[in-house]
Amino acid sequence: MKAVVLRINSPGGTVTCSDTMYEMVKAFRERTKKPVIADTQEVAASGAYYIACACDQIVAHPTSVIGSIGVIFETFEVSGAMSKLGVTSTAIKSGDLKDMGSPFKPLDPRAREVMQGMVDEYFSRFVGVVRENRKITDEQKLKTLTDGRVFSGVQAAKLGLVDRTGLLTDALDLARELSGASGAKAIMYKRPYGYGGSIYADTSIQPARDNVMKLELPQSAMTRGPGFYYLWTP
Repeated sequence: MKAVVLRINSPGGTVTCSDTMYEMVKAFRERTKKPVIADTQEVAASGAYYIACACDQIVAHPTSVIGSIGVIFETFEVSGAMSKLGVTSTAIKSGDLKDMGSPFKPLDPRAREVMQGMVDEYFSRFVGVVRENRKITDEQKLKTLTDGRVFSGVQAAKLGLVDRTGLLTDALDLARELSGASGAKAIMYKRPYGYGGSIYADTSIQPARDNVMKLELPQSAMTRGPGFYYLWTP
């Protein structure tokens, strides 16, 4: 293997998973001294862009969606609907903030302050990654780039979020150029079912289904659990 082209097509994910993958790519580059090129497909937003920043260069398709640099914590509150149904929820807890963010009660000011503090901390970490890896020294420009908006691949190249626009073939050619292996062939790696080659791989078994009431929640709430995310949620 002479170089790696990392294809990215994702709106992002959790803060910890994004940061872990970022560190793994950085560690691979340092250990092997092999160039790693990120190639963005439809979307490379938020946590996906965070990971791309770990690569030597980023090649974006002109119509890729790039950016959404920021942090989000989403919760929902159903206490009003529950009261109409005559349903109540009681939490036996060790401290006032043990159930902060619970959907069964309004988010009080103190809990909001604590959660906002964590969002700000994770956001600062994200901004630091962008500042360091994309070599952006203009703080006013950086502030605009990290306000959560997204950019096309063409716009991202002009602003310095990516190095150039192009197709996957262009990213492959760049990998050959940076590795000094002009005749190298491209080999595609695919994760097999039940992959266990990484300590982070998840091979958990799906839980058994039972005849229980299904509560239909908003789509955003059903697709992921509560937590802090580097995630583009248009």
